[in-house]
Amino acid sequence: MNQGSSTFDQYFTPESLICRLIEEVPLKKVKRIADFAVGKGALLLEAKKIWPEAELLGIDRDPKMVCSLKTNPTSGTWICENFLEWAPKQDGAAKAAYQSDLILLNPPFSLKAHPCLSIPFQGAVYRCSIALAFISYALRFLRKGGAILAILPHGVVHSKRDAALWSAIGKTFDLDILEDHVAERFHGCQVRCITVKIFNRRPKIHAKTAKPLEVVPDASAALQLSRGCFDHVSYKNADCRGRRGHLLIHTTNLKDGKIVGRFARLSAALPYKEYEGSLIVFPRVGRPSKEKVVFIADAKGLQFTSCVMVVACGEMSTAQAVFSAISEAWNSFRNCYGGTGAQYTTLEKVKDFIRSLPEAEGVEESSLKRSCSLAGG
Repeated sequence: MNQGSSTFDQYFTPESLICRLIEEVPLKKVKRIADFAVGKGALLLEAKKIWPEAELLGIDRDPKMVCSLKTNPTSGTWICENFLEWAPKQDGAAKAAYQSDLILLNPPFSLKAHPCLSIPFQGAVYRCSIALAFISYALRFLRKGGAILAILPHGVVHSKRDAALWSAIGKTFDLDILEDHVAERFHGCQVRCITVKIFNRRPKIHAKTAKPLEVVPDASAALQLSRGCFDHVSYKNADCRGRRGHLLIHTTNLKDGKIVGRFARLSAALPYKEYEGSLIVFPRVGRPSKEKVVFIADAKGLQFTSCVMVVACGEMSTAQAVFSAISEAWNSFRNCYGGTGAQYTTLEKVKDFIRSLPEAEGVEESSLKRSCSLAGG
């Protein structure tokens, strides 16, 4: 994602992030350093200070950037090509000629005309974002024992779109997320980023996690996860006459563990989703906050916008236990949210969280089996 020209959707890497990324390079000897979305060349030129003898290879589709690099006193091989079109053509001797020990990348984050690409990897074809497509093709040019350090959109490791390819890469290469939320902002663009390190070596074998504990023997049957049914834009400030209509609750009504006010009052004639018993509700979209997780003892008369996630628990004791578990495992629950722009979660992630809450050693009863006194009911 390298800013300059709106034609090429360029946002150049902040200097502080460049330095921090290069500090994470685990290699001592580096013969060639490559950047396949080179832009102004800032990543390569900074790396050259650490490995002055290394050859530089830079590719970019913007002819102005490449021309500028060719006039730079630092020598290197500068190629004006679209990397995603250039890389598949390099085979045999041509591919071997561009093998690199270190690849530094800040690839494009978006491709407006084609938000998903089809990319071959290890004999299969995957649908993925343009950023992960750059990583996949870059791996073809990574020497054994070499490393890729990259700045990527947050969605690469959190979105459904990239999940299959990211998992496939992790089975062949050693992946490490360095920063899950990069603090720096790109000039002219607000976007959530991560930094990753990919070794061309066998992946580490991670220790087994704690024994999973389901909320109940059949969590999927006892708990019903869903999104609210009403579009918040269409029904904003809707106010039917009389008091028989349902109250519409939006994320702005979730405050301090309680429902505060109402987003709208809906006509009783509208089709509704019937909620029975106790609920846990929290934002589906937005920055995760403990204060916005709300326990509702009785959901009668309430409806929710599509920005609200609803966990229908049936029994009050089950809802209380789920609420308590979310509070106690907040850091894990917060990781259910991802996204390059606005943060969001999905039904699948919430369901996985509830099913995999670890049972702490030495604790006879987990938080999912205890009941407790909760505010907001």
